Amino acid sequence: MTLTAIKYSPTTSTLSLLDQRLLPEKTQYNDYKTAKEVASAITTMVVRGAPAIGITAAYGMAIAQKTGEDMAEAYRVLAASRPTAVNLKWALDRIKNEDNMEAVANLIHEEDIELNQKLGGSRCVSSVERWLFCYYLVTTWGP
Repeated sequence: MTLTAIKYSPTTSTLSLLDQRLLPEKTQYNDYKTAKEVASAITTMVVRGAPAIGITAAYGMAIAQKTGEDMAEAYRVLAASRPTAVNLKWALDRIKNEDNMEAVANLIHEEDIELNQKLGGSRCVSSVERWLFCYYLVTTWGP
C-alpha cells in the first residue's frame, strides 16, 4: 500500500493531509479549507518534514487566494505556524506574489516528488561515492 501524505483537490479547494501523529497504528486523512486550518495542521504536527511543511504552506496560500481570504493575514498565520521551518518560509516567499498560487503550489509539490524519485533511484547506499554525492545534494539542496 502506498500512502500519499499530501492531497489537494482543486475542485473543492481542499487540502487533505495524512495525520502523521497517528502512524503507524492508524491511517487517517484530515481535510483543511482555510489558511488558518492549514497553519493549525502545521503547528500541531499533522504534517512533518521540512519539504512537506513547505508544500502544505504553499497549498494554504493557494486555498486562501481561491477562497478570497486576506492574503497578508494568510501569509502571516502560515509563516507563524512553524517559524523555524526553512522550507515553510521559502515556499511562502516563492508563492506570495503569484497570480495563480494553485499552479505554483502544484509545481512545488511535483518538484519535491521528482527530487525524491531521483534520490531514491540513485541507490545512494550502494557505494561510498554515491552516498557522499547524495549527502551533498541533501545538505545543499533547498532555498
